[in-house]
Amino acid sequence: MRYRAELESRRTYLALETAHEGISLLNADGNFTYVNREYADLYGYEPGEMIGNHWESLYPAGEADQVHEEILPNVHENGHWQGHTTGLRADGTTFPELHSLTETDDGGLVCVVQDISERQERERELELFRRLLDHSNDSVLVIDPETGAIRDVNDTACRRRGYAREELLGLTVPDIDTEMADRNAWQSHVAELRAAGQLTVDSAHRRRDGSTFPVEINVSYVDLERDYVLAIARDVTERRNRQRRLRESEQRYRTLAEHFPNGIVTLFDDDLEYTLAAGQGFADIPVDPDDVEGHGFDEPWDEATTAALEPAVRAALEGETRSVDLEYAGREWVVRTVPIADERGDIFAGMTVAQDITERKEYQRRLEETISRLEESNERLEQFAYAASHDLQEPLRMVSSYLQLIAGRYEESFDDDGREFLAFAIDGADRMREMIDALLEYSRVETRGDPLEPVELDAVVDDVREDLRLQIDESDAEIAVDSLPRVRGDASQLRQVFQNLLSNAIEYSGDEPPRIDITARRDGAEWIVSVADEGIGIDPADQDRIFEVFNRLHSREKYAGTGIGLALCERILERHGGEIRVDSAPGEGATFSVAIPAANG
Repeated sequence: MRYRAELESRRTYLALETAHEGISLLNADGNFTYVNREYADLYGYEPGEMIGNHWESLYPAGEADQVHEEILPNVHENGHWQGHTTGLRADGTTFPELHSLTETDDGGLVCVVQDISERQERERELELFRRLLDHSNDSVLVIDPETGAIRDVNDTACRRRGYAREELLGLTVPDIDTEMADRNAWQSHVAELRAAGQLTVDSAHRRRDGSTFPVEINVSYVDLERDYVLAIARDVTERRNRQRRLRESEQRYRTLAEHFPNGIVTLFDDDLEYTLAAGQGFADIPVDPDDVEGHGFDEPWDEATTAALEPAVRAALEGETRSVDLEYAGREWVVRTVPIADERGDIFAGMTVAQDITERKEYQRRLEETISRLEESNERLEQFAYAASHDLQEPLRMVSSYLQLIAGRYEESFDDDGREFLAFAIDGADRMREMIDALLEYSRVETRGDPLEPVELDAVVDDVREDLRLQIDESDAEIAVDSLPRVRGDASQLRQVFQNLLSNAIEYSGDEPPRIDITARRDGAEWIVSVADEGIGIDPADQDRIFEVFNRLHSREKYAGTGIGLALCERILERHGGEIRVDSAPGEGATFSVAIPAANG
């Protein structure tokens, strides 16, 4: 019997020393008579150090008071107590503990202690996790793998299905999932899940009112202390609607895309995956439509092309249209990205239209080079015209001076033929001077003009009529002028234009006193100002010639002039971004119409 008692005692001691909990014995005075290794380690002591010490040394002052005032009376009354306290280690740090006290027959206590720091931390993490899950847009369900019973759910799962939390926790997966007809179907699914560990499945869930909605479910099998299935279900109703609309768009755009000349058309969804790719432009690049369609946005193209296109592609899904110029496969392209929206205006996809502009760019470069050469040539011609006309002035001035001297000193010595010849020479010199002056003025239209700015045409025409007052009075001309607009131009040059037109209208009026109308009408961004007369008119076959330099339709004997006035008008209006044209017939008068850009504001 003694041997058996000793054996039982050794077994008890071994069990106490190998226990995972801290265990101690206190006598009726509250002093330790035994502590196991785990108990001593919890508080940072050696077991021998603790024997004979009072339990108060292991608790902060406030906790010791609570033990005296609340916990010990409870133990003495009920024989047992379990709850949470705070332990004080030898190094002064504290830790949360789960404390169990049982009273012995001699008034002592058996103390069992567990450090629950990690458990509390897990509980805090789980609480935070639950709060996050409750704010998730996805439904989260914890499911019993054996029965399919729903153990736990987040708020979204309840809201999407129309159940209160308590109602949903009383259901099983077959109650809400259209693919799980019964418990056997669920068990088959669990067997597949256990083998794979994780699955993604498409299904539909029932709401409380019996309606259904499509879901994509990520299912995981978790085997911890008690195994369970974690299901995260995403409502894909909108995605399915977008996919349907995208398929409809693909059917609508495919024929157009396949025949799109010199370019490429693609459609892409909100996951930046191409759903359509076609166009004749694929013939010029090392990528086939099959390399694009069904692939992610960044897969078919090189890194530089992807980087150039990505901002525009993403902008399309935000409702913004953009254009990108880039080089690819030795070709130049302009890529336009546009959003695709449904009838409600909701954007569900985007489209790119890439146009090969290599030939157009080359044509533009050649055209720009040609224009540049023409501008240089024109500048040289202007310089030549200016220099030539300027240099001709001096010898012509000398000729005119000596002819005047001859006429003054020797005209009486000439016979009739000599005086006629001298008159011809003087008239020729005068005409030459007028032509040189006109040529000089023509050459200076671009280089000597004032900046273009708002000009009141009423004031311009008033000045012209004042300048031509003598010609108007001598011809008994009647001039009717409408209210004229404000245009953008060079006031001095526009004055030359209307002086030429009004002077010509008077000059070519025929035998009757001139009757002239000046009117204006708006045509988009331009004003059309017309000067109409009732004079001799112009044959349609000659109407282009009248705008050529020194090209006259009538002899100087019949009508005076240099033959450069209308050419000067045309050049001035070209500088203004406008034009001049004539509508006329012989004997029916002429209407000269000038188009001038309207002034802003």
